[in-house]
Amino acid sequence: MLTPIAVMAAALLCAGCSKDKGDPPYTGPVNVYVAGFEYETNNNSTPIATYWKDGEPVTLGTDLSQAYGIFVANGDIYVAGEAVDQVRDIMYAVYWKNGQAVRLVDAAGWSEAKAVFVSGTDVYVAGTATLWPCTGRTELWSG
Repeated sequence: MLTPIAVMAAALLCAGCSKDKGDPPYTGPVNVYVAGFEYETNNNSTPIATYWKDGEPVTLGTDLSQAYGIFVANGDIYVAGEAVDQVRDIMYAVYWKNGQAVRLVDAAGWSEAKAVFVSGTDVYVAGTATLWPCTGRTELWSG
């Protein structure tokens, strides 16, 4: 004879084995984005920030720039990276929104942006900064 606990356990086991799989998997178009850099055509030692959408390169920076992180939100493409101010001889953190650079640091020293995230209208960028006299730290820029 089955005890009430055995009957209840059997009922829960059967209820947990439903054939309903919920919503069907997404089958719409999928785009693949990758951030990085390419070397300048005329000078194999100069990196230029670039991202690729479905294998097609999109150049972001000018001479001496690199891209590290990418985020797509509401059709806008955000890329985190670094660029070099050749007049002041410093590397600075930057992100690009749809190809337009937004400089994150304007102080003497070196900084780089490694990741970017967007929530609503707020942009969050994570990276590092070394300001003179050599005080390195992790940074989170937002705005």
